[in-house]
Parts: sequence; C-alpha cells; structure tokens
Amino acid sequence: TKKGYYSTYDIGYGDGFFRFDAKSGFKIGKDRFIIGKVSMDNMSINKKSKEICLIKDANFWAKKFNTIPYEILVKLNPTLTRSVV
Repeated sequence: TKKGYYSTYDIGYGDGFFRFDAKSGFKIGKDRFIIGKVSMDNMSINKKSKEICLIKDANFWAKKFNTIPYEILVKLNPTLTRSVV
C-alpha cells in the first residue's frame, strides 16, 4: 500500500454506479484513482476531499463499460446531487 490519503465515499453500484474492481487503481482525474472494488454502498479514492466529481464526462464512462453516455446518466439514483458545469 502506498502512503497518502484515501477517502471513502457513499456511492456504489446500489446508487446506479457501475460495479467493478480497480485492483491497481482506476484513473478518474488528473491525480485521482478509484482504489479497490466499488461495492454496493461505497468506493474509495486516493484523495482527501469532502466532495468528489465522479462523472465529468459521461463519454469516458460509456467507453469504459461499452455502452452509451445516456445509460451512464440515467442509471444514477435520482437522489444524488448533480451539478452541470
């Protein structure tokens, strides 16, 4: 295990995010990685932040999971906070 900060967030495949295992880390931003398995209720990321942007570009996730961007967005639980920037 590398030294650094790791945070756990209350979002998982129960919230409509895809279930997958990022054994060696899955890059989601400039210096952010999902670490380990995305579980039903949470996931871990290698940064110390109260909030995180998981889906900056739905096309990125659509390519990862061999689907279309629409499916990425509509699968998410409607109670999750969304910000369009």
